[in-house]
Amino acid sequence: MLTPPTWPVLIVSLLLAVAAVVAAFVPIPLLSANALWCLLAAYGTLLLGVFSKTL
Repeated sequence: MLTPPTWPVLIVSLLLAVAAVVAAFVPIPLLSANALWCLLAAYGTLLLGVFSKTL
């Protein structure tokens, strides 16, 4: 059963997604090369929050 994510999970996911999008356009030393992985981590965090009742 799906549940809406809690606020902390949503905020962490949004921060990761925004960091990935910014890193795609602005050169950030560690993050720019791994922007796709950061975006996938944001999506995975959101999925974990939706599928888990305790997060």
